[in-house]
Amino acid sequence: MEKLEERMAKVEGILEEIRARLNHVESWQRWTLGIMVTMWITIILTIFFKG
Repeated sequence: MEKLEERMAKVEGILEEIRARLNHVESWQRWTLGIMVTMWITIILTIFFKG
């Protein structure tokens, strides 16, 4: 039974690490989306005012 408890603790640790990494990725996703929207608006306005 000792080995089973050790393995479960290891799996729980790995899951916590995965959760932390996913939360970090979600923060970067918001920044990336914001930058993309800003670039798109800038390109559209440039085309609109140059044309």
